[in-house]
Amino acid sequence: MEGFRLSPVHTALEATQRHELWRVEDALEEHASTGELPLTRWRRIEGNARIPSEEELRWAFRGEVERTVGKLGEIQWSGKLYEAPHSHRRTSPYRVTLRFDLLDAGQVWIEDEDGSHHPCPLYRVRSHTERRRRRPRLEGGLSFRALFEGDEPGAGDSSPEAFSL
Repeated sequence: MEGFRLSPVHTALEATQRHELWRVEDALEEHASTGELPLTRWRRIEGNARIPSEEELRWAFRGEVERTVGKLGEIQWSGKLYEAPHSHRRTSPYRVTLRFDLLDAGQVWIEDEDGSHHPCPLYRVRSHTERRRRRPRLEGGLSFRALFEGDEPGAGDSSPEAFSL
């Protein structure tokens, strides 16, 4: 089998055929320590072996780094700023675990201790109109005119008697 592994291949079809041959030969070799064939061993443990889901495999092969979330919810990593979700904003900076795709760092996620993942988009400075729109409006507040017009008698009256003590 050593000569087989070292021999060069020139086409994809030849590589596929040699791979199939290797699989057949490898399946017939006994394991050195257990003395079992691979197929026999798999059948023996298949009820105990849990195969991970596609989503679990995807997360298993993501990168992981520790970073600090700033007061404004910004996370700096790899020369870019990312925005932490609102559920992860604090009054003081703190450390989080960032997860990212090794081939595309355009999107990162914060991973919590319970295994949940929260997406973090790229941080962008908001315009004054966007910040204003997010600000809660005060209902029933005083207007400027209400300061000078009242319901009391003499309110709005500019005569000297209205200002007497």
